[in-house]
Amino acid sequence: IMPWRPYHCDTDGVGEGMEMLVAFAKSLPELLDHFGIDACPLLAANGAAPLAFAALRYCRPRITKMVLTGANVPLTRKEQFWAMGYHQRVPLYLARHAPKLVEMYIRSVIAKLDAGYDEAYGRRYFSDCSIDLGTLLSPEYKQTAREALSYTYIKSYISSVQELVTNSMDWSELVTPTDCPITLFTGEADTVHNPEMVKPFVDQHENIQLQIVPNAASLIIAQKPNLIFGSI
Repeated sequence: IMPWRPYHCDTDGVGEGMEMLVAFAKSLPELLDHFGIDACPLLAANGAAPLAFAALRYCRPRITKMVLTGANVPLTRKEQFWAMGYHQRVPLYLARHAPKLVEMYIRSVIAKLDAGYDEAYGRRYFSDCSIDLGTLLSPEYKQTAREALSYTYIKSYISSVQELVTNSMDWSELVTPTDCPITLFTGEADTVHNPEMVKPFVDQHENIQLQIVPNAASLIIAQKPNLIFGSI
């Protein structure tokens, strides 16, 4: 079961930033109860990392293990921004220092996608990562992404606004000591959160295991699905 993130598709959300993350986490037990699930593993890809750590903090007894792929880490130092590729750094930097402009940025991106420039946008966004670009342009992934986008923005574009805002935050207060095993898979060629950027965060937490995967980048969940799902 993969619950929709707040504000995605036809899902409601509560607040923004940290308030949204906490509200999402505290609502998960009710979802699990609805499906009769006592406990389960948690898989979070890319921008869902803050939601995953919020869930682990507030729902620890219900989570058996956590797997993160291509995951972002709390941005606590300005050097972390400069470690990213240019096209990935700019929107996050904008969200950190000029959050009021994020809505305008997201609306401009969605307008490009709606106008049929999704491939052109993707080529530019991943221009510095041939592995991710190859995945993005593959017929299967391209079609899946287009269908996912149409569902994501059924209600509004606030989901992407909030994802940028939360990923640009220092959300390290959500990372609390726990005995839950966590595996973080990072693609060797990831230009968003590269291994050198992720490793200092992992080293601070004994229960987090970092696996650097060759021939993979930020879209590792699509590039190495057997590895990722086999770890759960």
